[in-house]
Amino acid sequence: MSDRQLRYFLICAQELSFTRAAERLALSQSALSQQIRELERDLDLPLFIRKGRGVALTPAGVELQYRVEPHFLGLDQVVKEIKFHQGISEGTISIASVHPVLSYLLPDLISDYAKKNPKVSLNLRCGSSQRVIDLTYNRTVDFGIIYNNVVSDMNVEPLFTESLSAVFSPKMPYAKELLDSRCIPKNARLLMFPSSYSTRRVVDNALSIKHQFIQIETETVDSMLNFTQAGAGICFLPEYIFNRYPDLYHCEIINSKMEVPVALITKPDISKPPIVSEIVKNIKKLVDKEKSFNRC
Repeated sequence: MSDRQLRYFLICAQELSFTRAAERLALSQSALSQQIRELERDLDLPLFIRKGRGVALTPAGVELQYRVEPHFLGLDQVVKEIKFHQGISEGTISIASVHPVLSYLLPDLISDYAKKNPKVSLNLRCGSSQRVIDLTYNRTVDFGIIYNNVVSDMNVEPLFTESLSAVFSPKMPYAKELLDSRCIPKNARLLMFPSSYSTRRVVDNALSIKHQFIQIETETVDSMLNFTQAGAGICFLPEYIFNRYPDLYHCEIINSKMEVPVALITKPDISKPPIVSEIVKNIKKLVDKEKSFNRC
C-alpha cells in the first residue's frame, strides 16, 4: 500500500466515477483501476461497487475515506500555506457554480486572477444548484455558488440577490407595448429554463405562469439569448447578463417581484487553502462593487 494509491482512492471516492477521477489525475482509466485493484488486494477488502455509470463506496470504502481523508487534507494545507507565505501561489482551485454567475458575472475576475497567478490552475464546473451542492459536499470542488441560501450540512454565505427582468427583442410585435406597460401581453411567447431550475420557479411564482404560453424551454443562458435575439419570445435574466446585449430591450414587470438569492457554499470543517481564500475574497469584493453600482 502506498500514499499514492490512497490519494487515488480519495479522488475516486470524491468523484464516484473512475472516468472523472482519471481525468482529474491525468491518468488513463485502466491505470487508475489497476492502482485501486492493488489497494483492494493489499487490504483484502472491496472498496467500490459498480452503480449505473459510476461507482459507490462499500462500507469499508466509506470507513477508509473517513479515516484517511482528514490526514491528507491537513498535510496538503500545511504545504500550501508554507508556499503561499513564501510568495508562491500554485495549485488548483476547483469551483462549481450555476451557469449565469460563472459564465457572465465572474469571467473578468477569473481571467485577471489567472493572469496574475500563472502557476494556479482553475477547474470550473457549471450545473444546477443541486449539482453544485453535490460536488461541494463530495469535496470535488473547493466551493460552490448556488441559487437559494437554505442548504443543510453546508457552510452558507449569502452573496447578493439577483433581480430578474423581462428581456426581449425589438423584433417582437408587442415590444413597444411591453416597454410602455411593463406587463406581459396575453399572447406573449415565453422562453424559460426547465421547471427544476430555481430561477424558473421564481418567475413561475411572480407571473402565475400557468396562464402564460411557454413556447421554448432551454437549459443554458446562451441558447436562451440566441432565441431571444431571433425574436422567439421573452426571457427573464439578471442585469449583468442582459447589459452585455445592447440590441435587446429589457424592463421590470410591475407587481411581479422576481428575486433569487445567490450564496457561496463550502463543506463544513474544511479549511480553505490560501489561494482559494484569496479568490473567494476577490469574488466578495466584486459582489460588493456590483451592489454599490446597482444602488446608484
